[in-house]
Amino acid sequence: MHPVLSILVVLFALSLLLIVCSAGVKKQVLCAESARKLVHVGMGVICMTFPWLFADALPVQILAVLAVSGMLIVRLSKLRANIGSALFSVSRLSFGELLFPIAVAWLFTLYLVNSDSVVFYVIPLLLLTFADTAGAIAGTRLGRKIYKTTSGSKSVEGSIAFFITAFLCIFLVLYFGSIYPVSHILVIAITIGIFITSVEGASGMGVDNLVIPIGAYFLLSYYSELSTDSLWIRAGILSVILLIFILLRDKHRLNGGAVLSASLLCFIAYMMGGIYCLLASLIVFVRHMIASYRIPAELRHTHSIEAILAVSAPALTWLTLARGKMISQDEGAAFFIASLAVTLSMLYLGTRKYVTQKSITLGQLCVSSVLAIIIISLTYPLLQSISFIFFSVMFSIAASVIFHRLRSYQSSDFKDWIILCVITYFSTISLYFLYAATH
Repeated sequence: MHPVLSILVVLFALSLLLIVCSAGVKKQVLCAESARKLVHVGMGVICMTFPWLFADALPVQILAVLAVSGMLIVRLSKLRANIGSALFSVSRLSFGELLFPIAVAWLFTLYLVNSDSVVFYVIPLLLLTFADTAGAIAGTRLGRKIYKTTSGSKSVEGSIAFFITAFLCIFLVLYFGSIYPVSHILVIAITIGIFITSVEGASGMGVDNLVIPIGAYFLLSYYSELSTDSLWIRAGILSVILLIFILLRDKHRLNGGAVLSASLLCFIAYMMGGIYCLLASLIVFVRHMIASYRIPAELRHTHSIEAILAVSAPALTWLTLARGKMISQDEGAAFFIASLAVTLSMLYLGTRKYVTQKSITLGQLCVSSVLAIIIISLTYPLLQSISFIFFSVMFSIAASVIFHRLRSYQSSDFKDWIILCVITYFSTISLYFLYAATH
């Protein structure tokens, strides 16, 4: 079929789906949430036909632009109350319908560029289409055990339904569509299922429509190169990390979304940086639990996903640069750890500022230095450099003093996390240029 004709067929199918579901809402045959999920499933099923409709990524990218533009027009015009009622009648804020076409186009491009098996495209779309829907339905109808996320509340029952559906989607497609042994398929399904379930539980406002399919694709690509034993090790580590965060829920001040985010980021640190990066991440978590215990009860507050992102974003940047081969793997891991050392020092003095407005004491500076030394010492097996450890500690102390001056007193504001993130970036980038100039 000619690409233009294929585009027209897909646009017609999507428009018909939207019109029918919107008519169901207006006639009160469907509730707003059911119509939204029906559109979600229908879009996913239509997009699964792309490998047989298109031989090039450009038509799919054009489709994505047309779909996003069309939904924006519907969302911002009077059409919202008519043709858009199937998507925009729910009260919560969501960008999922806009991110869905972007995710599909990105996924299809990756699938073609890397000449992957079609299962690398189908599985992520199945997860996005059916696992997400199963989780939403189970959470709405059966949800009793609720946990908080940055965008509201989700249920344990919904997350369990999401995992079971995700596991089946991965296992069955790989079993019938690949040459992997059953044991290999089983561990891939378990690991990716847990990972994607955690992503769905931690995200909000429809962001999972982008993160789930792209994250699943990269995990499938990464895991296809590993042995079964290596996969079991990674599955075990992910399960243990998640179990630690859940069992210690009374010892820390992270809400449900933050717990899932923190466990995911620890796992990513291990996957991309190795055991030393995982240990560094766990040290930061242990410090958080100690601080939560020592802060007076009336000043304790719950941290959400923004705190996890502020701590992890600068650190993960260095592992990403290493994966892109812009720096070596050992340098990526070392600067990941250095970033957490800077953050750890800032968190310590920042907590002192939060509790009391007094000036920094020599004792507090010493404790901040010791914390930085403990975590930064993990870089020695990687770089064999005492000077790197020394300069990292100096940058950590300087950053913590600056953060102490800028930190709010007895209030936890989003801008404090932004300040922490920016200072960490500035400190570690400066450290990198110093390291590059001396090595």
